Amino acid sequence: MKGAGQAPLYRFLTAQHGEPAWNFHKYLVGKDGQVIQAFPSKVAPDSAELRAAIEAALK
Repeated sequence: MKGAGQAPLYRFLTAQHGEPAWNFHKYLVGKDGQVIQAFPSKVAPDSAELRAAIEAALK
């Protein structure tokens, strides 16, 4: 939802990485609280791409 009723977390997540086009959009947030990367719905939760990004963020 856009506008005044938008949740602060949603506003933060979408500020630099855009709004989700569909359900199951994923945002990877680093240890410092900043959004590292966003993944569209077509990226499966167990995909190699997402797993590699998570592993890199944990280092």
